[in-house]
Amino acid sequence: MLHRWTDDEILRNTHFCNPYRILDKTSQYIITNVIERGSQEPSETLFRILLFNTFTSISTYELLERTFGTPAWSTFDFHDYAEVLGDARARGKSLYTGRFQKTAADFGNATMYLNHLDLLQSMMESGLLLMCQNSRYAVEVYEWIAEHPGMGPFSSYQLMLNLAYSSLLHFHPNDFCVPGPGAESGLSKLFGASYRRAKQADREAPVMIIRHIVAHQAEYFAQFHLDFPYLVRPGTDGDTIQLDVCDIEHALCEVDRFARIVHPGVIGSAAAKSKTLPSFRPSYVDGIPRPYILPVAWADPRRQTPCLRPGSEVPGIVKRYIVDRIVKDKIDEKGNRLFLVRWLHYSPKDDTWEEELYLREDGLGQTIDNYLKNKKVHC
Repeated sequence: MLHRWTDDEILRNTHFCNPYRILDKTSQYIITNVIERGSQEPSETLFRILLFNTFTSISTYELLERTFGTPAWSTFDFHDYAEVLGDARARGKSLYTGRFQKTAADFGNATMYLNHLDLLQSMMESGLLLMCQNSRYAVEVYEWIAEHPGMGPFSSYQLMLNLAYSSLLHFHPNDFCVPGPGAESGLSKLFGASYRRAKQADREAPVMIIRHIVAHQAEYFAQFHLDFPYLVRPGTDGDTIQLDVCDIEHALCEVDRFARIVHPGVIGSAAAKSKTLPSFRPSYVDGIPRPYILPVAWADPRRQTPCLRPGSEVPGIVKRYIVDRIVKDKIDEKGNRLFLVRWLHYSPKDDTWEEELYLREDGLGQTIDNYLKNKKVHC
């Protein structure tokens, strides 16, 4: 039986996440059922993480697992996966997590799940694995992910954290942080107008505050007489794991969730839209709480050394624009030839007219010549 650990009605009767992100049900599932089950070839591990992260739904991943066996990049077929997902959707099954919104770039498909499959395939084919293996700084991987169509700051950071449970990344847990809408709303409710002024003066303020909390967590727990139950690293003599930047970012979302119930009239961030759920029940095995699992990859000694990129912590993101094909051409009033360009992974409504000179300067001379040659043949 669970003992009555708090007299706070809200904490007792509402679902809140553990401060440690790694202890979330979804994180535990990713470690045991996605990353550490199946081929440990880097490309296969990456594919399984991307596939799960696409929907962030255990039931959807298990549907694909029942149909295809352990999901594998070596046997991935877009149309087969699309058919299974389409059938499930037609039966009224929700393919996506209900905890937060999933967005997708417009790859020209009629449904979001098809656009997401296109995005997954694009990431697998365009060098994410090499980026994970060769990047010096964690922020470089984040920037590469966030440059893709449909990958916003929150979704890119969540994917980064899931990748960090595997051997694909070897960065220190405090190397990088992107405060999401819920965390920023939590900071706003904690510090009020002073936080908003700080952010206006310095856009790195949210990350600086999170880093301060991480650095001084023991002092704050002592100040408020909290005997915080730190995780103990398995196989050690009481070696504890302190909260890192992703844990504090995670916990601030729960601060926002709690404050929304206690002070519904206090506005934090309009972008914070996480749901308030009923109370949860812990998982049990043979009558005792299920033990937590830490990633095997976390034992890598390279993770013990911080390596922050010098300069600003705010990522520099430029969305990727790759020419897919030339749709048509025309001559403008000045006699310059223009080409209507279809961009890879963008829909026809995003086509743009580009001057021949600039396209050739960007190394697209062969693409232009092939287009003109084919046009001449079909005239």
